[in-house]
Amino acid sequence: MAEESSSLALTLHPLVIINVSDHFTRSRAQSDSAASNAPRAFGILIGAQSGRQVEIANSFEVKLIPGGCGAPSSQPGPDLENLKARLEQYKKTFADYEMLGWYSTAAGTPGTSEALQDGDLAIHQALCDFCESSSLLYLTLDPVAALAGVQRELPITIFESEVHVVSDTPTMQLAVVPYKIDSIESERIAVDHIAHILPTGDSN
Repeated sequence: MAEESSSLALTLHPLVIINVSDHFTRSRAQSDSAASNAPRAFGILIGAQSGRQVEIANSFEVKLIPGGCGAPSSQPGPDLENLKARLEQYKKTFADYEMLGWYSTAAGTPGTSEALQDGDLAIHQALCDFCESSSLLYLTLDPVAALAGVQRELPITIFESEVHVVSDTPTMQLAVVPYKIDSIESERIAVDHIAHILPTGDSN
């Protein structure tokens, strides 16, 4: 699987990172589990694309159902009917944005293909069929690495779809895409505000 071979110019906004982190934190709190055992959080990435210039500006959560969106029957996956309704709601507010991909949280090796989990490719393929596009992005956040704080790089990996010929058969694969972080003034103010919020009580 090729890594960082894309010509895609990808920009990720801090709001997306905050949304995904908050989604995982709430899922973990509700399940009362350790980070490595907390339920995976799933959602959709939205933004704007012009040619190979892609800007991931926002994200939202989606309802999960067993076996949803191509996932194995024993695993949760996005509910396509719920996804369709949420997209229609967002289009009314953000007319210039479109669905660019999806996200999930799971432990892996950030920045490599090891960040992929069983069933991810099936979900990705189903979402491509849903959007009639094979160029969707997939963002993963490793909450274990994030909480450990042992690395300076963000524990986020972004993949894009690639079609390779395997045994004379076109086969979809996911390849790592490099990205940069960018923000608008309102986001910088919000991120700075969040960074100065102190935890309450005895918990860190």
